[in-house]
Amino acid sequence: MTNKTLKERFDKLDAARQGVINTAEKCAELTLRHIFPPSGTDNNTYLGKPWQAVGARGVNNLASKMLIALLPPDGGFFRYTLDPNVKASLEVEVLRQAESILALSEEVTLQALNNYTLRHTLFEALKHVIITGNVALWVDTKKNRMKLYNLRDYVVTRDKAMNLTSVILKESVDVDVLPPEVRQFVLQENLTKTDQADSGNITADEENPYVTLYTGAKLIEGKWEMWQEVEGVEVPKSRHQVSRLPILVLRWSNNIYGRGMIEQVLGDLDTLETLTKAVTEGSIAASRVIFMVKPHTITNASKLARARNASIIEGNPDDVGTLQMNKYADFRVALERIAILEQRLNQMFLIFQPRQAERVTAEEIRRLTEELEALLGGVYTLLAEELQKPLLELVFEDMQKSGKIPKMPKDDIHVTVLTGFEALSRTTTLNKLLTMLNAIASVPDALQYIQWDEYLARVLNSLNINPKGLVKTQEQLQAEQQAMMQQQTATQVAGQQLLQQGQNPKNL
Repeated sequence: MTNKTLKERFDKLDAARQGVINTAEKCAELTLRHIFPPSGTDNNTYLGKPWQAVGARGVNNLASKMLIALLPPDGGFFRYTLDPNVKASLEVEVLRQAESILALSEEVTLQALNNYTLRHTLFEALKHVIITGNVALWVDTKKNRMKLYNLRDYVVTRDKAMNLTSVILKESVDVDVLPPEVRQFVLQENLTKTDQADSGNITADEENPYVTLYTGAKLIEGKWEMWQEVEGVEVPKSRHQVSRLPILVLRWSNNIYGRGMIEQVLGDLDTLETLTKAVTEGSIAASRVIFMVKPHTITNASKLARARNASIIEGNPDDVGTLQMNKYADFRVALERIAILEQRLNQMFLIFQPRQAERVTAEEIRRLTEELEALLGGVYTLLAEELQKPLLELVFEDMQKSGKIPKMPKDDIHVTVLTGFEALSRTTTLNKLLTMLNAIASVPDALQYIQWDEYLARVLNSLNINPKGLVKTQEQLQAEQQAMMQQQTATQVAGQQLLQQGQNPKNL
C-alpha cells in the first residue's frame, strides 16, 4: 500500500469522498440524526429535531424487514451443498455420509452465529446502509462479536469490477483496553493522547488516555495482508495474512461508496420537511385566540380582559371581534401535498397501506406486497455477496480450525443463501404453482396428469421447508402399500376359510 503510513493514506482517501459524507449527513438529518451526525459532534451534542417522522419510521420499518429477510428468527437461511462434480464422483453411501456431515455443520454454524451479538449490530448496520449507503463490520471470531464502523471510520479502494482491493479502519481506543503487548508498545513510544475533541465517542483525559488505531488490509495475490499502526508507527507483530477478510464492507448500491436509499427519495423528504414545518408553525399561529376592540367605544378593553366567566360588564358586542388568519385554503393545498408525499414515501419504505375503497381483495393486497418486496431484489443480491456468504464462510472456517466440524476442502463446498433475493424467487415459484393448480382445476381429468410427489417437493422447496421427517419417502410408501396388500390378502384368506366352515365373513 505504497510507502505512506495508514494515517496518510486514510486522510488522502477521506478527502476524496467528502461529497458522499455531506450527502449522508443530509440524509441522516431528515431520518435518524444519531446514525450519522455532523462531524465534530459527540454524545452530549443536541442534534435538533425533524419536523416529520416519516423518514425515521420508514428507516426503522425497512431495516426490521430486511433483518428478518436476511437473518430469519427460525434460522435455516443457508445450506451447505457439495460441488456438483464432486457429488457425481461419490458413491451412494459416501454421498449420504457427506450430506449428513454438511447437515451437522449447518446446525453447528447456526449455534455459533447465535453466540454472536448479531441482531442488534446488524439492525444498526442496516440503518446505516439505508441512510448513508455504507457501513463496515469487523467479525471477531475469537471473541464472538461484531464491531460496527460508520462511513467516517473507514476508507476503501476497489477495482473496475467494484471488487474490494484495500480497506483502512480508523478508531479511537482507550489505552487500558488494548492487548498487553500493544499497550506496552504504545506507552514506550509515548503515542497516547488526551484531547477530548478528537477522541470520538470515548471519554478522554489525563486519567483515561487513548490512541488512534489504524487497521489496514490489502489484497495481494488472492490473500489479504493485515496490519495495524498507531500514529504512523506500525504495531510490532501485527502484520499477518488471512485467506478470508474478517472486515465486511456493505453497500446499498454497487459503487465505490454506496448511495443509500434515502438519497433516492431525498427530494420528497426535504419537501415534506418544509411543508410540515410550515403547516405546524401556521397551525400554532392560527390556534392563538386574540380579541380586538374598536377604539373610542364604550367597551373597555381592560375590563374585558379582566372579566371572569359569566361576569357582567358594560359594552357593545359589536365593538369586539376575533383576529383570524383566513389561511384555510392555503393550508389545504399544503396538507394535500403532504398526504401525497407520505403515501409515496411509505411505498418506498415498504409500509403497506391498502387503497381506500369499499372492497380491497386479498389478491390485490398480495400482488401489491410482492411488488413492494421486489423493489429490494438488487439490494438483497448485493448483501448476500457482501454480508451473508462472507459471514458464513468466516464462521465455517473458524469451526473447522477449532475442530467443531470435520475439515473438508473449501472448494468442494458451496454456501447457498436461502433468504433475501432467493426467497423472493421462491415466492414467485410458489405463486406460479398455486396459479397453475387453480387454472387446471376446472379442466376435466387434468389433475391425473400431475406427478404429485414432484409438485409437493417443489411447494416445500418454495416455502423453505425441509421435507426430511415430514414427507414420506418412496421406500416408506412402498412398504405401506405392501403391508396393506398383505393385510388385504390375509383378510381374503380368512374370509374364504370362514365360508368353507359355513360362517359369515362379516364377523371378521
